[in-house]
Amino acid sequence: MYKVTSKRLGDSYFWKVIKGVRVYVYPVFGRFSTSIRLSVNIGSSVLDFKLNDNRISIRPGTAHFLEHIMFEDGKGGNTDDKFISIGSSSNAFTSDDKTVYTASATEDVIGTIELLIELVLNPCFSEDRVEKEKNIIIEEIKMYLDDVEWTLISSSLSQMYFNHPIKFDIIGSIDSVRKLEVKDLKRLYDAFYRPENISITVAGDVNPAEVFEACENKLNFENLSGSVCETISVFEPDTVKLPYSIGNMSVSNPYFCLGFKEVPIENDPKIKLRRLISNSLLMETIAGETSELNMRLYDSGIIDSELGRYSINGNGYFCNFLLAGSNDCETAISEIACEIEALRKNGICKMRFEENKRSLLGSGLSSFDSMSSISSGLAESCFEGHTFFDPMDQIEEIDIDEVSMELCKTLRNNKRAITIINPH
Repeated sequence: MYKVTSKRLGDSYFWKVIKGVRVYVYPVFGRFSTSIRLSVNIGSSVLDFKLNDNRISIRPGTAHFLEHIMFEDGKGGNTDDKFISIGSSSNAFTSDDKTVYTASATEDVIGTIELLIELVLNPCFSEDRVEKEKNIIIEEIKMYLDDVEWTLISSSLSQMYFNHPIKFDIIGSIDSVRKLEVKDLKRLYDAFYRPENISITVAGDVNPAEVFEACENKLNFENLSGSVCETISVFEPDTVKLPYSIGNMSVSNPYFCLGFKEVPIENDPKIKLRRLISNSLLMETIAGETSELNMRLYDSGIIDSELGRYSINGNGYFCNFLLAGSNDCETAISEIACEIEALRKNGICKMRFEENKRSLLGSGLSSFDSMSSISSGLAESCFEGHTFFDPMDQIEEIDIDEVSMELCKTLRNNKRAITIINPH
């Protein structure tokens, strides 16, 4: 068992590798609820891989579909009832690079951990269940098609990328879901639901030794088939596939999205962490709620709410997004481009940088009050190769020069995709 302590906070967490699975426990005594996550290091952005030297291709949306299947037991019942019976709740989600199964326990924490492990390690695939779930997910897709923000990001990704699977929706398409087969789910499960790809993170009023013992007793990979999986990378040009797109939806006002296709960040854990923090500070400086750009656009009525700002990154992709509703999308886009170039020319305001840095530090510190944020952060640190406390230390170290360097590398007009959605 290893112990990691923060000099800043005085807090500690404990971790141990149990049967190949990395288990992290962050004890916070006196908390009413305990957050538990079982994370699998596979999401929607991997569609091609090798298993037992055989190349396998799966359809977009397979990882998300597999997550749905896990929440039924072999008899067709919903596992939610099992969690409720021991005073817990459960959920799950799929992102571009992870599949995460979560639980919140107020009574039987150990029982909840054991149930979550049992859920993920003992899937039951059948043709009937897959066909039933197809209808549910197709309805979910139709619901997302009415979400303007989701549509903007989705369209922007498909405009930016030629080949990388990030161009496909996490949930898949109606066509890909209809064509999905049981064998697709089994192949993905066999390839990636393996000890080296799984982490279990627990935060709350728990005894680490008891958590480790429960994992030792419950983790069982005897039925594991296949060998270690190898993901297959695809060639992705550094240019944007479609720089401009206009669509229509049932919305009251027009919306726009600026997507920037950035050079993927190298995999060195420290470099990657500092780049992502610098990028976050940069996006906040340009388009944060109290930024000059955001207030000017909002006060003049060009945008109808604050600028949305998002970033995603993973193996072979890195993107930044700026979006908002606007009665004059072209003017808003032009103003944003001018602001970025002005910052490049004149430099970032030091006072503004320090304000954003303090704000980011404050947000980081406040996240320690949330057991869910802690268990999420532990899982992220596990797969990214740094400690849970490293981000806070790195925020303090980063200076304005690093953020200025990030501005030199990113948000280029020749690497952007413009998406506009008008009312029908």
